[in-house]
Amino acid sequence: NATRTFLSDDSEDVDVAFISGERRLMSVAANTTDESEDLRAWSVCVRVHLGSTPVGTESITLLPDTAINNFTHFLVYAANSFAEQTTPAILNLSDEVASVSGVIFYDKDLDHAELGGQVLWKPPSSTRLVQGYQVYFSTGFARPGRVSINPDVAMGTNRATIPADTPKTTFTNVLVYTHSALVEQTTPTSVPLSDSSSMVSNILFADLDLDLGDLGGRAEWKPPDDVSQVTHYAIYLARLAFSCSQFFDLSGISNESSDGTANESFAETATTTSALQ
Repeated sequence: NATRTFLSDDSEDVDVAFISGERRLMSVAANTTDESEDLRAWSVCVRVHLGSTPVGTESITLLPDTAINNFTHFLVYAANSFAEQTTPAILNLSDEVASVSGVIFYDKDLDHAELGGQVLWKPPSSTRLVQGYQVYFSTGFARPGRVSINPDVAMGTNRATIPADTPKTTFTNVLVYTHSALVEQTTPTSVPLSDSSSMVSNILFADLDLDLGDLGGRAEWKPPDDVSQVTHYAIYLARLAFSCSQFFDLSGISNESSDGTANESFAETATTTSALQ
């Protein structure tokens, strides 16, 4: 029974208008109902040579980001030193596309020019060839201006965490790429970076305790203009200087004992830190 040769397609490039991966030969009976059975009905208008392989090597790998241009089919001819056959095996090109959507980033670091929080996204409609995601900060949409913030996010995660106090510097966008076993996609999904800054203002305090060395009274402030990411305020007493040899946080030591008297440990620690700075 005579056979005609067709091709199976496993494109692993997840970009629009790019193809890559391995094209494998397979033989199909001549009475197949495949829509490309009648090979002689096709006319080759334009073709470009991709390479040649010896008998026994029934595959060829296209480099990542091979432009599909206006090509519609993949052709394989048998050949010898005398001639190349007239009628090739034929495959309709499949351009695999897999991009995330719905990328959002809420900056939960409340300092100006600092970022922190989670980047969230929806997975591609088809994840057949997607093995994971790459997340970057970028100064635009071009690769040279990007820095990785999460090198390899596993399939099914659909989020990446940005640590608090991450400097924003000149970054303007967050980029999310899909990647296959072969390559990272060329064109990512991008959204602008938002930098939340939520600082209170107009702090007021009137000391109503009339003893030397003691404070008492009500402190008030004006809330930030944007409180969408603010859940509460943290208030401290502190000593500021242009230069400190050490930093001490006395937050775990109360200024008052359980019986309402002054806590000697607090006073002793505060005196010690005063002498050190």
